[in-house]
Amino acid sequence: MKKRELVLMSCLLLALYIIFSVSYVYAQNTTSSNTTAVNLTGFEKSYQCLQEQIDAKGYSAMTVEELAFSLMALGYDKTRQDALKTEIESRKSSTVSCWPSQACTLKDTALVLLSYDHINADTTGIENWLLNQTKSTEELVWYLQIDTNEKATCKITYDNSSKTITVNEDKKLSGSPGTCFTIAHDGYWLEVKSSCYDKEFEISCDKDFLTSTLYRKRTETNKFYISATTNIASPEVKVTEKIQSLCFKQGNTCNYEGSLWAALALQKKTKDIKPFLPYLITLTSDNKRLMPFAFLYSLTSFDEYFVELTGEQKKEGYWQLSDASRRYYDTALAIYTLSGKASGQIDSTVQYLLMPNVQGNGCWGNSVRDTAFILYAASPKPAAAQAGLTPRAQCTDYPEYSCTSATECENLNGSVLSNFNCWGGEICCSKKVVKKSCSEAGGKICLSSQRCSSGGFENVLESYCCIGECQEIEEVEDTCTLAGYACKLECSDKEEEKTAYTCPEGVCCAPKEEKPNYWWIWVLIVLIILLVLAIIFRNRLGMWWFRIRSKFKKTPPGAAGAARPIVSPLPTRGVPGAPGVMQRTGMPSMPLRPVPPGVAPRYIKPVAKTAKDRELEETLKKLREISK
Repeated sequence: MKKRELVLMSCLLLALYIIFSVSYVYAQNTTSSNTTAVNLTGFEKSYQCLQEQIDAKGYSAMTVEELAFSLMALGYDKTRQDALKTEIESRKSSTVSCWPSQACTLKDTALVLLSYDHINADTTGIENWLLNQTKSTEELVWYLQIDTNEKATCKITYDNSSKTITVNEDKKLSGSPGTCFTIAHDGYWLEVKSSCYDKEFEISCDKDFLTSTLYRKRTETNKFYISATTNIASPEVKVTEKIQSLCFKQGNTCNYEGSLWAALALQKKTKDIKPFLPYLITLTSDNKRLMPFAFLYSLTSFDEYFVELTGEQKKEGYWQLSDASRRYYDTALAIYTLSGKASGQIDSTVQYLLMPNVQGNGCWGNSVRDTAFILYAASPKPAAAQAGLTPRAQCTDYPEYSCTSATECENLNGSVLSNFNCWGGEICCSKKVVKKSCSEAGGKICLSSQRCSSGGFENVLESYCCIGECQEIEEVEDTCTLAGYACKLECSDKEEEKTAYTCPEGVCCAPKEEKPNYWWIWVLIVLIILLVLAIIFRNRLGMWWFRIRSKFKKTPPGAAGAARPIVSPLPTRGVPGAPGVMQRTGMPSMPLRPVPPGVAPRYIKPVAKTAKDRELEETLKKLREISK
């Protein structure tokens, strides 16, 4: 093989070596980075992933919601805390303490309040802004009930005047209650006109009596809600009732989601949120996708909301009230509001979240918001102390105190302790909440072979106390494993669900049938074709290579390797341009050098004549003789 062909082969082999070397190094680097991520386990893996996502995204590209949840999750890191708080402050309105500056919203401002409360920063301005965004709601109709065990005469005093009504033996009302009331609901209640909300009504009767307020959604005529407070009084004792029906407004209209977050945030700051509860309670059915019962459980501690919240938990352990994009957000919200009251439910949720095919690289749904919210709800870390401030003690560290809602604390005649911290949306109460037994709560303990129906679990001493019905678990044949596949709670991105097979729990997952990647074969084919073409056109390639080289190094005239004319071996007798001289086409003609004296010309041995040659010569000889 010629030298040029060897050079070409060497170049091709070198190119192949470089390609495969780069591929190998890339594979090694990828493996190395994956190994580093695997070294972290549990929620620490997610904490690292969250920080990496924030660094990749940049603080300036994050939304106020992402910044607030990240501050809650990463507030333990003083450097991160300062950076996040600085960015949040840069988004604040220039005139008032609300976010974002372009158009302040209830939800974003409430989330900033919660994040600032977590790091024990000053929130006075934020609280004041939220409390100024209130209005009377028009979605509710209110009633006043006055009840006695016998016929009684009662007086209702308001606007500096008294009105007299009678409670008859059949409990129906009669008389003239004034401009703020109309006798309604078949005569049993007084409907309060909306123009008289926020007025105080002083009531007294000549017999023992009780008063309470009721309300309903304006569009629902047959569903009523009774206020938690009922006043019982003796004859001539005066009691006061006041209709407070408020919501938080966005612009000039009530905003339900904003009201949920604002009420939750203000409860953490020990503000009175009772006037907002009727609006939040009556509109739950219209806003189920927002998980209102989670907020209401934190705000009231009512068992009915606990039952509804836990009843929405999927058997795998997560919550999802609308589409799959809200799964991790809904799950974080449920954990945040349950805050340790339902250890059984939260334990199953944590197991689900830490499954490799769910947790992935550590960030749930590749979302900064969802990952930060889950970390703060499921695995919170105490915030680093602000300069000059002493960190607040945890309420649960003191056995005489308890974390609960402001409503339950009031029912226990306790006081809110603002210097103690509670995880989630609850406050620290000076009274201890005594849990009921399962039987006291009206529930039952299901057997291991049973599962509780959608009634959910109660917040009681025993784990998994069922308020609903205990139902036998149906045995499902595991045809998935028999077919060689795997039963999982959720299939990964590299798997597909096999609906034709069944699992006792979860779904049947099988690896996706991926098409083979033949790119490297195509690379080899192209290289082989190039090699073949190089061999076929080696002369042209050689000339091309020679021309490239000649640009860098010129060959002097007469040097070795210069082109020379090809000279015929026949004697020329030193005559330039004689017939014995042959020249290359396109090359300049060169005169032959004459033979020097004394040098004999080269002898050329004559070629032997053939029979045909001799015959031709004889014929030519005879023709010459005839011509004479």
